[in-house]
Amino acid sequence: MVPAMAPIPVRYNPLFGGIFLGGAAMVLMVGLFVGKGMLLGIGLINALTSIGFLLQPWMVVHPDRVEMKNLFGMTLKSYPLSKPSDLRIEANKIFVPGKDGSIGGGLLARSSDLELLKKTYGV
Repeated sequence: MVPAMAPIPVRYNPLFGGIFLGGAAMVLMVGLFVGKGMLLGIGLINALTSIGFLLQPWMVVHPDRVEMKNLFGMTLKSYPLSKPSDLRIEANKIFVPGKDGSIGGGLLARSSDLELLKKTYGV
């Protein structure tokens, strides 16, 4: 019997989360200096979104499906796979059968996760 493969999360590139978190910190500081509650609220929302970019996976690849996640960890869309080798990775972009174009990847995906995906599933 073949052991079940563990799901592989593909996370966001931490560079984007860091840039967004820096921008959120700047908005929060400006809000504190000028005393505007609206800027504090916007900065807080930006900070929470940035933390989501740093902590949550963008997608989770299972042997039988690819689940696209939002920043709260909820599954937004699922793409079925008949076998893991149906998945294709070209130029750091992820392709699934039946979908024109890529479902993700490029600069927004963490390259170490894509390499692990290639090594584990042989795609």
